[in-house]
Amino acid sequence: YRSFVHVDLTCDLAEIFDVQFDAENEGDLWRLYALAFGTHGHDEASSDPGRELVHSVAHVEGEQVGEKIGHQVLGESVMRNIIPFFGIFSSAVTNYILTKRLGDTVRRAMRYQRAMDDTFDRWSGACAAHLDLLIEGMWFVFTADGRLAPEETTCLAKLLDKLDPVRRHAVMARFTEDEIDFLERITAEIPVEMREAFLHALEVAAAVDKIVGLPEKKLLRRVAHHLGLEFDMASVQKMIEDFEAVGVLADAPSL
Repeated sequence: YRSFVHVDLTCDLAEIFDVQFDAENEGDLWRLYALAFGTHGHDEASSDPGRELVHSVAHVEGEQVGEKIGHQVLGESVMRNIIPFFGIFSSAVTNYILTKRLGDTVRRAMRYQRAMDDTFDRWSGACAAHLDLLIEGMWFVFTADGRLAPEETTCLAKLLDKLDPVRRHAVMARFTEDEIDFLERITAEIPVEMREAFLHALEVAAAVDKIVGLPEKKLLRRVAHHLGLEFDMASVQKMIEDFEAVGVLADAPSL
C-alpha cells in the first residue's frame, strides 16, 4: 500500500508541474526512487562531488533499485516483529519519514525538470546545438557549492540521455573540479548570437534551487566574462523569487 501511495504521489507532483514521464524510458522514475530511498548515493569516503553518482544513476536498472528497496522493506518487517508492541509505532514513523523524503525529492526534481523544459522551449536552438557544453556547464554550477543533490543528479542524467553514447562518455569525462578548460571551450565554440541564451540557461540552473551562493556567482561571472556578456544578479534573483512563489519562471507557460 505504501508503494502505491508513493507512485500516486509521484504522478500527482509531476502533473502539478506539468512534467511528463517518458513511457519509453523507465529510468526517469527509477532514478528518483534510487536517490530518494538511498539505494544509490555518494560514497562518503570519496572526495568525488558526484561524477560517479551521475554515472551509476545514468545506468540504473529498475530491477536493481526495486530489489534494494525490497530489502529495506524486509528489514523493517523483521525489526517490527523482533520488538513486540513497538511495531505499530515504528511502522507509522517509518512510513511518514519515507513518504516525506520521497515527496520532497520528487517535488524538487519536478521543479528542476520544468525549469529546464521551459528553458529548452525558449532557447531550443542554442540548447540543442551545444547540449554537451550546456550539460558540462550545469555540472560546474551544481557542484560549485559542494556535492550534487538528488534533484541535480537526476537533471544531469536526464539531459545525458539526449546524447549518443560517444558524446555522453566524452561529456562525463569532463566532469571535473576545474572549469578552466570549459571556459576556454565556450569562448571558442559558442557563436555570438547564442551566447545570451547559453548564459541564461546556466543562470536558470543556478537559481532553480532558490539559493545562489558565492561560488555560483563567481562561476557565472566568469562564464559571462568569457562570453563577452554581463552577469546580472538582479535577473537571477527574480528567477529565485518566481521559483519560491509559484515553482516556475514568470515567463514560462502558466501551470
